[in-house]
Amino acid sequence: YLYRVLMVAMNQSAGSASMIVWLPSFTSVAMSPLVAIGLAKFRRTKPFDVFGTCIYTLSTCLFYGYRAGDASRSGVIAASICVGLGSSFLNYTLMVSAQSLCTQEKMAAVTGLYMALPKVGQAVGASISGALWTQTMYTQIAKRFNDAALAVEAYSSPYTFIISYPWGTLEWMALVSAYKYVQRLIMIVALAFTVPLFICVFFTVDRRLTSTIATSDTSDCSEGELDDDDPLWTWVKNKVKFPRSEHI
Repeated sequence: YLYRVLMVAMNQSAGSASMIVWLPSFTSVAMSPLVAIGLAKFRRTKPFDVFGTCIYTLSTCLFYGYRAGDASRSGVIAASICVGLGSSFLNYTLMVSAQSLCTQEKMAAVTGLYMALPKVGQAVGASISGALWTQTMYTQIAKRFNDAALAVEAYSSPYTFIISYPWGTLEWMALVSAYKYVQRLIMIVALAFTVPLFICVFFTVDRRLTSTIATSDTSDCSEGELDDDDPLWTWVKNKVKFPRSEHI
């Protein structure tokens, strides 16, 4: 719903809204070569994964903070760029990490599974956001309009509605208030989903990448050489003193 939010809740033109919607894809493609160079240099994927997850969380926070008003354009642009950065740092490096633990026989299956799971996540996210939008938007609009017919028009034909009522009028500002409320709910759910994402990424295996080619003679995914040290986890253990269990 970003395009509609930009047009209705932030008074952006069609050209500006289209540009902002495509910013994540552009940023992701532009940053991918730099991320690849970084992976080739540092030979570790987990720091990239954790950083990408943090950037994803930052983008969600920005989307939460800049939900309505023409002054929110710069914040939404920053959030869209962060989405692209998070995608380039997280999505591609996770694929490399999964492929580094597999033999040639299982490489295709693991890659296919990895490519399919994000589509499942997108479907779940679209379902949740769609449910929140359809179940709450009209109710919020109706609360702010005394005329039921006007509320139906604002909900079903927002682009036509904003042409009839210029920016700054009470009618358009009431519609902006409804959009801001629904966007708040969607962003809260999105922030909640970043928590399990960060936990899963933090406990992934940080296998050091080598120049060795995977062959059928190597062990499979579940029995790979996982004895590599984990610098990030080691740093956390050194900073946080975990209590030791005493055996009686």
